[in-house]
Amino acid sequence: MMTGRILKSSGGFFYVECENKIYICRGRGLFRKDEIVLSVGDVVDFNVDNNLSGSIINIHKRKNHLIRPFISNLDLLLIVISASNPQPNLFNVDKLTSIAIYKNIEPVIIINKIDVMKDKQLKKIYESAKLKVFEISSITKEGIDELNCYLIGKLSAFAGVSGVGKSSLLNAIDSNNKIQVGDLSKKHGRGKHTTRHIEIFKTSLGALIADTPGFSDIETLSYEIILKNYLQNTFLEFEDYMLKCKYTGCSHTVEKGCKIIEAVNSNIISKSRHISYCRMYNEAKNIKEWEIKWIQKNVMFLHLLVI
Repeated sequence: MMTGRILKSSGGFFYVECENKIYICRGRGLFRKDEIVLSVGDVVDFNVDNNLSGSIINIHKRKNHLIRPFISNLDLLLIVISASNPQPNLFNVDKLTSIAIYKNIEPVIIINKIDVMKDKQLKKIYESAKLKVFEISSITKEGIDELNCYLIGKLSAFAGVSGVGKSSLLNAIDSNNKIQVGDLSKKHGRGKHTTRHIEIFKTSLGALIADTPGFSDIETLSYEIILKNYLQNTFLEFEDYMLKCKYTGCSHTVEKGCKIIEAVNSNIISKSRHISYCRMYNEAKNIKEWEIKWIQKNVMFLHLLVI
């Protein structure tokens, strides 16, 4: 028996890396019977049948799992925003950071295009939210070395709307291999705009990058939901104030005596972040846990049909 990580899945086959070799494996029928959907990023045990082919017999416990993109065991979610154009939608950025924290993934804010303009306010907002922030330029390579060092030995996925520079950023991260989002997909027989398949590749420095074609913040926001009782824990800057509120069970939205609201009014906590929190809280108020499970189960079922 061998152990490795699934780097790619296609047509019912799983490409598992073990000791720098790729084994093409099938999943046991038991997985489908039990409605267990193997995912890119999964660490699995497998038996080798012949040469570089084999059968997956066990899946290790996942650190986390995203429904879309359909990937497991991410260490970092790299949220790319632009310092100039397009202007970032801070609510979507804040919702992505919350989803990442809720899923036990470290969110990292990457402010691209600083060669055009430096937005000091953006950096201040997210550093004060206790998040790691990188200011980079894919053109001048400013900040790229620091980012590369942070990615080594970790599995990362990029998120961001079109135009923020994800493709050029990937190329800057691994310029020796000239890897780009669209080109990587095309090289492996996928159209540039196909979003079904995901693949993990290694950079020359040893970082693992998930190629998630078409992955934008909007896609993830549609499938991942945080119940209101857990939401406050995904805003890290709230931590020092939550237990100091006047009332037990404070929602931190409108209550008098709320220490978080006081911190917002004192410009200690960003107003934009608190606005995002209140909007997410109001969206989550009427959502039941069974509704979340129903959504997730149906999305899983769709994946069972296509693998």
